[in-house]
Amino acid sequence: MAKKTVDINKLDNNQKIRALFKIFKKHLPLHKPVKLIIRELAYDDGMCGWAGDGRKGFVISINKNLCYNCKIDTLIHEYAHAITMANQTYDPKEDHDKCWGEQFAVTYRCFLKHWPEYNDNKGPRLIERL
Repeated sequence: MAKKTVDINKLDNNQKIRALFKIFKKHLPLHKPVKLIIRELAYDDGMCGWAGDGRKGFVISINKNLCYNCKIDTLIHEYAHAITMANQTYDPKEDHDKCWGEQFAVTYRCFLKHWPEYNDNKGPRLIERL
């Protein structure tokens, strides 16, 4: 059966962010659920935290008022936090430490490999419908 695809040029910016999030979940899976919320945040561009006491997984929030490219950067940043939390390497005293930096690089490489929007392809920019 052929995979169903969608042209990302037909998606609005928040749909694109959700599609990128699904790519991260597929290629960088966590052992607990992770949820994405795009909403207005008073003080932050984004945040990642435990759902409830942590047994339910993680929640990533992204400020809906950010520009599209800033939302991408924030999602990469916050997904790296989710990975460190899931791996139990998160240090709340130094949350941008070496472990986080390594996971940020992993997440960014996943973005470069699987997100077709910034490549030189002049045709439709297709992603797998997840």
